[in-house]
Amino acid sequence: MRASPSTSFANYQKVFRSAGASETEAGFESQISFFGAAMLTEREQRRILKGRNVAALIGAGIAGYLDAPLDEALLQRAAQISPTNPVVWAALGYRSFSLIANGLTNGGSMEATCQNAVDQWQKLAPENAAPRYLAAALAARQSNLAVAKQLLRVASQMDTFDSCEGPLNRCVVVALESAGRSRFTARLVGSGNVSGLVAWHKLSQSILDSAPSREEIQGCLQLGSQLARDNSIATQMLGWAIQKQGWAKIAEPTTPAELARIAAARQHVRLANDYLESHRTRIVTEAQWIDYFDRSFIVGEMTAIQELAAQLGDTFSYACRPANDSGRMFPHGSSASSPAGRKPTVRPESVHFPIGLQFRNPLPNRRIGPAAGFLFFHAPAPLARRPHQPAQYHRHLGG
Repeated sequence: MRASPSTSFANYQKVFRSAGASETEAGFESQISFFGAAMLTEREQRRILKGRNVAALIGAGIAGYLDAPLDEALLQRAAQISPTNPVVWAALGYRSFSLIANGLTNGGSMEATCQNAVDQWQKLAPENAAPRYLAAALAARQSNLAVAKQLLRVASQMDTFDSCEGPLNRCVVVALESAGRSRFTARLVGSGNVSGLVAWHKLSQSILDSAPSREEIQGCLQLGSQLARDNSIATQMLGWAIQKQGWAKIAEPTTPAELARIAAARQHVRLANDYLESHRTRIVTEAQWIDYFDRSFIVGEMTAIQELAAQLGDTFSYACRPANDSGRMFPHGSSASSPAGRKPTVRPESVHFPIGLQFRNPLPNRRIGPAAGFLFFHAPAPLARRPHQPAQYHRHLGG
């Protein structure tokens, strides 16, 4: 049985309030109709299931409701066709863990599915820390904290961290396009996939709430640092939240500086959000948004938004003015603080924090991707009436 929206929304708030993000339930629910219409129907999933397009199979398996009955069949078929593809096993691992974490499964069969997916992913990507972290999250979920801590220590000593988020996003695009969705809609939904977000949150929470040793805290700090370097702003925000919680448990001379660095990173996101909500983005065409999404999948959201700003004749700066009357800080030239007609000023070389246009859908029963704990932005209501010029998009960053 699918979880209720109210329960799902509470889960969403729990995950992201620590990261400095907030949303009203009414505002959140207003997005469901758009994304619900974009989701694949069971008939469309069955049609994809009969084919051999691995990318479409993966995308169809992670782009619908979290507990959609055909999801596992789609992912298992992809694994049969392409058993040496780590993206397949990443998708299957994330989906099964999300079901387990949200209590949407009975017995141990889903845990076995998740463990097998993690094992296969580790074999195919022995230098990647991501499947090790996922294995640690599963162990923590199974109340085997000693094993979870050991796996965390191993993973945190590895240099490579690849969640497979980019390839998974592109798989969603392939699946939706194969079902006849527009290029814009396919990319919009594809951008909503944030791989492993629930797993990373559950793992760090379990460790940091268990009277951790200094080494274990350092392991969580390393996980947070790796997430904070991700291309997705939602993943970065969780990384900063994990780092903030970890540093709060270590009394060192460097702790205030680290907390200040995290606060500055989050402030940079808010300032970038002000630009994205300014009058400048209202002139962006559908073709430009499509290009933005394609670029963000490859080079990351910050680089993509810088390129988008350049197309509009803007540069993007995070130089701050004093707080305005409402107490918020704005970048020089943003529509919130600039004289009318003045263009935002941006210096890309001064920016080091990827940001993104989209936030994600946190409902585990209305999922845009395998993780049941993420935000997404307001889809433009006038889109159907103005196919070549999507309206202004809105993101909500509270706190």
